[in-house]
Formats: sequence, C-alpha cells, structure tokens
Amino acid sequence: MTSLENMSFLQNDTIPLHEKAYIIKSFLVVQSDLVDLYTNIRMKKQYYNRELVYLYIFELNITQKMLDLGNEINESEVPADIAMQSGYS
Repeated sequence: MTSLENMSFLQNDTIPLHEKAYIIKSFLVVQSDLVDLYTNIRMKKQYYNRELVYLYIFELNITQKMLDLGNEINESEVPADIAMQSGYS
C-alpha cells in the first residue's frame, strides 16, 4: 500500500496537473487513516512500530511529490492550474 508505484499517475501526461493535485491529496487522507489504524492511543508501547515507520516514510514521499507537483502547477499557463497557484503557499 505504501509503494511509490501507486503514484505512477504523476507521470501520465494525459492527466492535467490540477487533476493530479486532487488525486494526490487523497493519498494523505489514506495515509493518515492508516496511521490511526496502526496506533493504539491508549498504550505507551506501540506494537506496529515497523508499519508506522513505513507509513511516516510514505507520508514524506507523498509530501515531496506534492511539492514537485506544486512547482509544476506554479509554472503552468493552463487556466485551471493558475487558479490553484494561490493555494501553494
């Protein structure tokens, strides 16, 4: 589930940048939900440490991909992408 191959849609040039942004946003929601599933807030010791580390690394990878996509959107001249540029900051 945390494979970067799941984000291969970012290399698909037939998908507009603004659509890629909406798709990748959902990855953070899923990642956050998975962290919640593997975390027992009532326990000091967590039993799924390895899984949590993989999920946090995946979050870092998603964030990097989002920043890269944001840079592409900021350089774009497509009106739908221009409308998203103010949200970059």
